[in-house]
Amino acid sequence: MRRCCQAPEVIAMMAASAFVVSTIETRAADFYARKSINLYIGFDVAGGYDLYARLIARHIARHIPGNPNVIPQNMPGAAGLKVANYLFQVAPQDGTALAMSAEAVALEQVLGGVGIDYDASRFSWVGRISPSASVTFNWHTSPVKTIEDARGHESALGASGFTGITSYTPRALNKLAGTKFKLVTGYTGSSSVLLAMERNEIDGGFALWPEFKQQKPDWLSEKKINILFIVAANRAPDLADVPTTGELGSTSEARATLRFLASTTEIGRSIFSTPNVPTERLALLRRGFLNMIGDTEFKQDAARSGLRINPMSGENLQKLVADVVGSPRSLVENAKAARN
Repeated sequence: MRRCCQAPEVIAMMAASAFVVSTIETRAADFYARKSINLYIGFDVAGGYDLYARLIARHIARHIPGNPNVIPQNMPGAAGLKVANYLFQVAPQDGTALAMSAEAVALEQVLGGVGIDYDASRFSWVGRISPSASVTFNWHTSPVKTIEDARGHESALGASGFTGITSYTPRALNKLAGTKFKLVTGYTGSSSVLLAMERNEIDGGFALWPEFKQQKPDWLSEKKINILFIVAANRAPDLADVPTTGELGSTSEARATLRFLASTTEIGRSIFSTPNVPTERLALLRRGFLNMIGDTEFKQDAARSGLRINPMSGENLQKLVADVVGSPRSLVENAKAARN
C-alpha cells in the first residue's frame, strides 16, 4: 500500500531547504535596507530610455525587500554604451548599480564596436520592460518622403553617435538597400534629434513608435512627418504601409543581414546590473522587477506616461543576450561589413 504522507526524513529535508532559502532571502533583504541603488541611464533626459528608466526608478524599490532608495542618473555617451562600460569596469558589483543602456549593447560587442570594454553576456540581466520598435522619419519639408525617395535623393538623419541602432541601420540600408542617407551624429538622444529636425538642421530623426504616438500625436494628425521605415521584426498593425528594414535588402542575404541587425529590438528597454552580483541579490532584483510589472500603481503610471509595457523576465533576457553574443560567424561578418 502506498503511504499517504512523506517520510519524516523527506519532511525534514524540505524544512531545512525552506529555512536555508528564507535565511538567504533575509540576508539579501538586510543588505538592501537603508541602502541606495543607482540606476544609470545611457541617454539624455526626456528620451524614450530616460522615460522608461525613471518609470522603473519610481516603483521598483517597494518591491525589493529592504526598500532601497533608487536614484536615476543620466550618463549619456557613445550612443548609450558609455554606461555599459561603466557598469562592467567601475561600478560596485554588489547589486547596488543598475543600468539601462542601448538596446544594441550585445550586438555592438559582437560587431566589434569602437570603445567596447564589456561582455554583455556577463552582465546580470534583471528584466525587460518593453521591446523597442523604432521608426525613422523625415520632417514634412524634406523632399524625401518615402523609402523610394531615399534611394534617389540624399537625406540627412540625426543620430546619437557612430555606434547604436540609429546610426548603423541607415548605413546598412545604404549598402544593402541602395538608400542615400547621410548621418549627422553627436546628438544626446531622440529628444535633441527631434528638436534639430524641427529647426530644419536635419531632414529626419527617429523615435520608439508606440511612445511616439502618445508623445507627438499632433505631428501625426497634422502630417508633420513622413515615416520611412520601422526597425522591428514585423510591420506595425497601424503602419501597414511602412516597411521593416528586413524587407528592404536587394538580395536574400542582404535581407537576412538587415533582420539580424534589427534583432536588438527584442532586448529593447531593459535593465541590468554588473557581473558577479551575488545570486540571492540578483534573484531579489528579478523578482522585484516582475512584481513591479504586475503592480496596479505602476500600470497606471505607465499608462499616464504613454509607455507600453511588454516585459521579459531576467532569466529569458539573459539567454537572449547570450544568443546574440554567440551568433554564427558568417552572419556577424556580413553585419559588420554592412554597418561600417
